[in-house]
Amino acid sequence: MHAGDCQNSNQCGSKRSAFTLVEIMAATAIMVVVILVVMGLTSNVLTSWNRASGELSSNLEGRVALDLLAQDLESIVLKDDGNVWLDVRYRSIQGMNHQTHLMFFASVPDRPLRQVEGGSFVDIPGDVCAVQYLTQFKNPFASSGVNTVKLFGLYRAVVDAENTFKTAMNPASTSSVLPDHLMDFWAATAGFGSQAVDAGGQTVSAADFLTWATGQSNYLSSNIVDFRTVFYYRNANNQVKPLVDTAGNPLEFVYVNGVQMRQSSGYVPLADSEPGAQLQYVDVTLTVLSDQGGRLLSSIIQGIDIGEDMNREQVLIEHASTYTRRIYLVSKPF
Repeated sequence: MHAGDCQNSNQCGSKRSAFTLVEIMAATAIMVVVILVVMGLTSNVLTSWNRASGELSSNLEGRVALDLLAQDLESIVLKDDGNVWLDVRYRSIQGMNHQTHLMFFASVPDRPLRQVEGGSFVDIPGDVCAVQYLTQFKNPFASSGVNTVKLFGLYRAVVDAENTFKTAMNPASTSSVLPDHLMDFWAATAGFGSQAVDAGGQTVSAADFLTWATGQSNYLSSNIVDFRTVFYYRNANNQVKPLVDTAGNPLEFVYVNGVQMRQSSGYVPLADSEPGAQLQYVDVTLTVLSDQGGRLLSSIIQGIDIGEDMNREQVLIEHASTYTRRIYLVSKPF
């Protein structure tokens, strides 16, 4: 045996099992590549998951809002008795134009049925309620004076049948001027002592009515950045036409003994060429952002650094989904 040979088998095995520095570096490089690939795949999976979750969330928000809108508008009450039964207005909210403000009366299935009187619950008579839909950019969970993150949202308020009958349907006891009765009622102005019963049966006083109408309890759907409606009517010549201007923008109107259009000089009936116009249906369009998109858009509007080079148009393109539905107005004036 040569002097350089292994003295025993254990020594020879120990030398054969060792790794060289080059082998260790090569293995480390391979491991780094594998980890980077796995991290890239994980990031893509998480991105896809977040996007899918956002789409599911926006789909749910849109469906809930459209279902309730359909339920309420299909049970709308219209009368030719000289009172305002429907008021449709459009506003601009944070650069989003033609945002619908709906005010009307309807027989609502989920209306308040009982209220607290003298420490016990009593039934609320009647079934026709004042209903309001509008979008807001605010924090629904904080008071108006709190500096906090704001969100787009759709609000739905339903006034119980008794207070609707006593107040909203009794404009003669106020200084409100036709045809602004419904707007004055919901704004609690012109002498309207607007009250309501909340979901717990407690009475909302006139002092708190405006805050209640667009407060947490009436927060219907979040991240709705666009709420648009176009109403259609059928004239005496049996033609169905949209209530839009020459540019295709929706027109404001009220229903007072028929459709009356809102103009700078006041409200006027439809043109003489459209006698006997009757409302037929309304096309509703909702644009809903994912939760991530809602936070991004809110931050952009409020000037908060989001760490990304995006504007509101890019956020809408990347994170928004649009839902539409045609709702027929089953009730006819009487």
